[in-house]
Amino acid sequence: MALTRCFVRTWTPFALVVVGVGVAAGLAGVLTSLVLRTVQTLAYGDGSGTAFTHLAPGDPVLRILLLAGVGLVLGVGWWMLHRTGRSPVSISAAVGGARMHTLPMVAHVLLQLVSVGVGGSIGREVAPRELAALAATWADKLLPSLTARRRRLLVAAGAGAGLAAAYRVPVAGTLFAVEILLAEFSLGAILIAATVSGIAALVSWLLVTDGPIYPLPPVSFSPSLLVWALAAGVVIGFAASGFSRLTNLAATHRQHGRLLPICLAVTFASLGAVSLAFPQTLGNGQSLAAFAFSAHVGIITALTLGALKTIATVAMIGSGAYGGTLTPSLSLGAVVGLITGTLWVSFWPGSSPTAFALCGAAAFLAGSMAAPLTALALTMELTGTVSWVLVPMIAAIALSTLVRWLLDSRAKRQRASLARLERSEPPAEASVQK
Repeated sequence: MALTRCFVRTWTPFALVVVGVGVAAGLAGVLTSLVLRTVQTLAYGDGSGTAFTHLAPGDPVLRILLLAGVGLVLGVGWWMLHRTGRSPVSISAAVGGARMHTLPMVAHVLLQLVSVGVGGSIGREVAPRELAALAATWADKLLPSLTARRRRLLVAAGAGAGLAAAYRVPVAGTLFAVEILLAEFSLGAILIAATVSGIAALVSWLLVTDGPIYPLPPVSFSPSLLVWALAAGVVIGFAASGFSRLTNLAATHRQHGRLLPICLAVTFASLGAVSLAFPQTLGNGQSLAAFAFSAHVGIITALTLGALKTIATVAMIGSGAYGGTLTPSLSLGAVVGLITGTLWVSFWPGSSPTAFALCGAAAFLAGSMAAPLTALALTMELTGTVSWVLVPMIAAIALSTLVRWLLDSRAKRQRASLARLERSEPPAEASVQK
């Protein structure tokens, strides 16, 4: 009996905190989606995720000036956060124990949502993840006896649950927490992450009744699609790794100083000018992905859109904006899959262009995130795909992930070799003295 009472006293408060983090993450996902739709509606009169697919040109000067002005304001906002010493704290840093300050993080989340809402070419998924992770960090105040291990689990689970609530993807939210943030598949981590993501997704489903983010026509398995996946998975792996390195490089050299507002204003203005002819370049990439999944686009147009989206996303990050690369990666993968699949069916017909775009999106996402399980779950839940087409999809994901792993391993060996050479070489002053 005493042992039972001790167990209840130990685990009941923690269980209540887990439930609370799940509810808070669900509300964070719903709230960020509502703010994003409101901003997009005010800017373009349409708050849907695919509003930029066939956006009318409108007044070109007004659009360019509007985006330049918003970029300037956003730049000033992020510059002030850096200047006051309240730079945004990443989720990985928070999982590692870094403190998230409430007001600066809320301001940072709002800046991200406005950026994506007016058409910034960057993912929106970081905002709900950060807001949910912030809520999870409050567990210290509710439960002072919380261990560092449990705090780490809660913050990671909260971030994954924010993703689950924003996109209604509970399985992907769970895997994101354990595969990417925690990098462990222990039973405790899986149970906590699954519970928090499940509750968050339930809250989102109760408040928002939308279906899958990307409703697709029926797609089916074919031998042609499977053989294509074996070849295209390697190609997509190289493309995804290259995109990941470009965005990481841009983030490393992101503007933080006084030039930040000017750089961001110029980037937004340039994006506005490009969007007059290619409106799909606006936003986080959902419009471009839907455009590719519909397969109503030629190869030249798809190549152009893919190149422009890549440039716009890298430029946005380098100019000082914050956000994710999940949806941009998904959209670029759909474009690559559509292009290569369209060429493939001219030699071996039997598959729909949508199936190629779907498998390409999953493979590109896996290669860019280096997280095959999360990529598979995300693609399935975002599109509602449960069929034999998963066989070629998994093959493409596996090969893309393998390419990413080989490239990363090669880069690590090169860095290690350079480090050994630097340690073995004598300093220049010592050489001169000798």
